[in-house]
Amino acid sequence: MTSVLKPKSEKLLKTVFGERWTDAWVCWKGNMTGKRVHALEAGDLPDEADCYFSIALIDAFKWSRSNENVERVMCLVIDDIGTKIDKEAFEMFFPLEATWWLETSPGNWQAGFAIDGGLSREEYDALRAGMKRNAIWGHSDGIDAVHLFRLPQGSHTKREPAWRIAA
Repeated sequence: MTSVLKPKSEKLLKTVFGERWTDAWVCWKGNMTGKRVHALEAGDLPDEADCYFSIALIDAFKWSRSNENVERVMCLVIDDIGTKIDKEAFEMFFPLEATWWLETSPGNWQAGFAIDGGLSREEYDALRAGMKRNAIWGHSDGIDAVHLFRLPQGSHTKREPAWRIAA
């Protein structure tokens, strides 16, 4: 079942989704439809593929990752820090300390923020709409509630990503 998850990915999913971490939706190049963690089988999330997770819990009675099926959005990810978003400006003006950082390519980072209890899709949409108007973090990709972000495993088409979780 979950033995295909690397320890860093399991830790990330537990941090974001808490007790419901096995309900998290994951996918990989070769299976972008994806599945919930509790349904993973041997051969899923292969080391030679880019691996991702959705930031939202999907309704347990739905079997597709779509905005209409979002139960709760469990984290906010600011993407492309260091490329589209100036890292120094982000660190100076973003008021919260990130729960985790993931370097997806040299000098390009994602900052993740776990949201205790999550947000409704409407709350998340309103948050991202407000962020889009900001000159610094408004350049982050991934505005939809089911957006996929990298797991700290797989090839990432580049190399082993740097990853750290805040203590």
